[in-house]
Amino acid sequence: YRVGVCYQHGVGVPQNVVNAAKWYKKAAKGGVSKAQRCLGDCYKHGWGVPANSSKARMWYAAARQNHNDQYSG
Repeated sequence: YRVGVCYQHGVGVPQNVVNAAKWYKKAAKGGVSKAQRCLGDCYKHGWGVPANSSKARMWYAAARQNHNDQYSG
């Protein structure tokens, strides 16, 4: 998850939203709720992945199930 944050914001690495989405997806599939929320944001806004509202909602729901109510989509 944290590597995704670094790529998304260009911290210590060149900013690259495609790589950020890849790292978020890896962590999200492992059940990391913050990564699930961030991946939902990527799908919602088309950051590094094609915009897809269905996938965004799916990842937001997964984040909520994992107790991350910080963002509900």
